[in-house]
Amino acid sequence: MNTTRKYSARQIAEALYEYGIRDVVVSPGSRNTPLIIALDADRRLHKHVIIDERSAAFAALGMSLETGCPVACVCTSGSAVLNYAPAVAEAYYRGVPLVVISADRPAEWIDQDDSQTIRQYGVLSNFVKGSYNIADCGDIPNLIVDRTINDALSMALDRRNGPVHINMEFDEPLGEYVETDVDFRRVIYQGSEYGDIVLPDMPYERILIVAGFHSRDSVYSGLLERIQSECGIPVLCEVQSNVAGINASSALKYLGKFDANDFNASEFVPELIISLGGAVVSKSLKSFLRDNSIPEHWYVGFSEHAIDCYRKLTRRFDLDATVFLEALYRKYSARPALSYGRLWRQLSEKADRYISRYIADAPWCGMKAMKCLLDAGAGASLHIGNGTAIRLAQFCDCGRWKSIECNRGVSGIDGSLSTAAGAALTGAPVMLVCGDMSAQYDMGALAIADIPDSFRLVVLDNRGGGIFRMIASTKEMESDMREYYYSGNVNLPLSGLADSFGFEYFEASSEEGLLRVYAEFLACKRKAILRIVTDPDVDTAVFSAL
Repeated sequence: MNTTRKYSARQIAEALYEYGIRDVVVSPGSRNTPLIIALDADRRLHKHVIIDERSAAFAALGMSLETGCPVACVCTSGSAVLNYAPAVAEAYYRGVPLVVISADRPAEWIDQDDSQTIRQYGVLSNFVKGSYNIADCGDIPNLIVDRTINDALSMALDRRNGPVHINMEFDEPLGEYVETDVDFRRVIYQGSEYGDIVLPDMPYERILIVAGFHSRDSVYSGLLERIQSECGIPVLCEVQSNVAGINASSALKYLGKFDANDFNASEFVPELIISLGGAVVSKSLKSFLRDNSIPEHWYVGFSEHAIDCYRKLTRRFDLDATVFLEALYRKYSARPALSYGRLWRQLSEKADRYISRYIADAPWCGMKAMKCLLDAGAGASLHIGNGTAIRLAQFCDCGRWKSIECNRGVSGIDGSLSTAAGAALTGAPVMLVCGDMSAQYDMGALAIADIPDSFRLVVLDNRGGGIFRMIASTKEMESDMREYYYSGNVNLPLSGLADSFGFEYFEASSEEGLLRVYAEFLACKRKAILRIVTDPDVDTAVFSAL
């Protein structure tokens, strides 16, 4: 094999494959030349070249979400690695195994006014499971290099997955080749086995499961569905929880707004909360659980920290959620179903009926547009932008989509388009629905080469960040000030951008118009953008009234 002379670069390229990595996102540079040569020589790895490192890292995130496998991203020295930070933070809080590999100059050149040098080692330490530095050992095999690579890749995949940062020093010359057989023999495997667990006694009749964001998993979903239907333990989830068989619970919208004539709010307060997965969007749910007296809260899942979002945490189960759910099902399936589940089912059914009527009777608005889009389904992976988009999605039936993704680890608007484009680069059909401000923020992602023709982008255009017209901190602000500093300043010539980057372009400004173009938009033979125009004042009024 004709590859780089640098031993460490050869070894890490081989190790990536051994640890299950098949996709590598590469950003051009000079200092990472040995890495590029080594990666190019390994035909088993799929290389994707993305110039902008911020977009590149979000694209890697999207690939990992779609494939369920770790993905590596490789950059040059200097400020390049800093641009990875937003996506790495998102990966950290979502438990996604990104492997960040940054090329660096040797340590003696740092802080010496040499070009493209910063203090790279540890620069992402707050948002990775581990930071590792590998010195240049030239062409000489080195046991420390081998061991460090194993440590880093094992860390990314151990227990709760997450990103790691490997900083690799390379001295000149950078572009030398050597003919050699690369064989990464020293793979150090590690893992954990879990047998049956015995749950503590639970003298409770009101047990509530809260399922936060999670990847699509049929075993996990099936267990939650059976626990809810057969055991009478209600499961509250949102669309990004990816729990097939359980719709995002409309009961969440009723929390804190109980009608005393229909429901006694105190009957819904749980005695035990069991939380799984990641964060939830619903502010009502968080307030409901924080503001009521609840004896116990159990958190289930791998975590480096105590997750006490509801301020009631009493016990942690540091294991895979499916193992816990199997034990919970065994414990309760042999008993009569708890009546507590029936209460929540009745509440959810009433909320579903009300919401369906409300949206059907509402004027043209973003909420009506979102329901038209998402209820229809398309069999693709659905990505949803943060802000208003993910909140509108909670009122929709997303059961016909392959999976639902949203960057709720950090909940930023940055990177939604790059993440979705990265997922599409794996060959999977992907559709992103996001707001106009989110789209403008990440519009450079349209320049990513090789975005497949199956990719679809829907932009909800209501002239800026609609969320700021609804949330408490800004909705009462003087309108000119709010529009100038928060909601406005969106300059998004989508039609021209679509033409420039080879996308088909569609537009709708009414329910009839959307129904007319949506099927054509989905069936288009090229990658496509759909702009949906709504009035911001109507959007705000409809959402606030509901």
